[in-house]
Amino acid sequence: MNAETILEEIKNAKGAARNQGNLKFWFVPYGEGNKYFFDIFAMGIWADIKHFLSAHGEQELAALLGNVGGLWDLIVHGLEAMEAIGVPESERKKYARTLLGVMEKTKKRDIFLKTKRNTIMGEADVEKLLRRLKPAKGAEEKIMALCGVLTMYSDALCNHWDCFIKEVHGPYKVDGGFLFVRDFSDLSPVDIWPQTGQIPLKSLRIATLCETTDVEMDIFQHYRYISSKSLAEDLKAFAVLGGERGLGVKEIVSLTEKIRLATFSIVSAAEKMSKREKVQKYAEQAYYGMKKFREAIGKDWRPPKELVERINKTVKD
Repeated sequence: MNAETILEEIKNAKGAARNQGNLKFWFVPYGEGNKYFFDIFAMGIWADIKHFLSAHGEQELAALLGNVGGLWDLIVHGLEAMEAIGVPESERKKYARTLLGVMEKTKKRDIFLKTKRNTIMGEADVEKLLRRLKPAKGAEEKIMALCGVLTMYSDALCNHWDCFIKEVHGPYKVDGGFLFVRDFSDLSPVDIWPQTGQIPLKSLRIATLCETTDVEMDIFQHYRYISSKSLAEDLKAFAVLGGERGLGVKEIVSLTEKIRLATFSIVSAAEKMSKREKVQKYAEQAYYGMKKFREAIGKDWRPPKELVERINKTVKD
């Protein structure tokens, strides 16, 4: 892929980011928080990546940097920060090319999602997952309730950075309909939110098989359903897996309630924060998304001292 193509795709991605960004949530809006810290974050991560690649390969880096949606966030926000502080275009292109190369090593699929489908699983993995499905009859509303609560929960945990803790993929066209998967890799990030310690699972996979409901997705894992029916009406089968263990309906109901209570606890804590504290938490979330990588290179995952000092000096409550 040539540099011109990369920059055009990045330009489109930046537009998509702005369109999805300014969520009317309890946290700082997209852009509002980034202006206080993202240049330090992006340039620091970029320096660490270049140093890592001087001794290791892209495949090893891909294993540390997480899913494709999170990497897109890193590219888009990083390019905006670099442009704002005057980083030369040649260096920005190198940054984009490097992370795009890492994406291609992370998952074999169309990283620009031209098909509007995030089909990261191969046929064998899809077949294996299909064998775990149970009939949804009588449990439809409970499954949809869990999915809805998890959407709010992931947004509360990491706001604009939720791609680092979840990956949604599919739809996979299979016999009987469309298979859609939600993977959550870190349901209890107690390092940034102690309130999540009550969640009994670290990871969770929800697979839903709908008869007619298709899904379209963008590079940031924002998706929309295409159906003439409600999801509950169209849901035919499901699997909710905590690790490899399948959860029954009673466990699903219990887990939904625990996640709901944790969400309210996080939101309640955030509502009491000053603007400075919210920006600090926002920065903390970004660095937490890089925790695995930063610890692998021997660094504390938390925001560096210079960033904390800048926030304390520049953010007015």
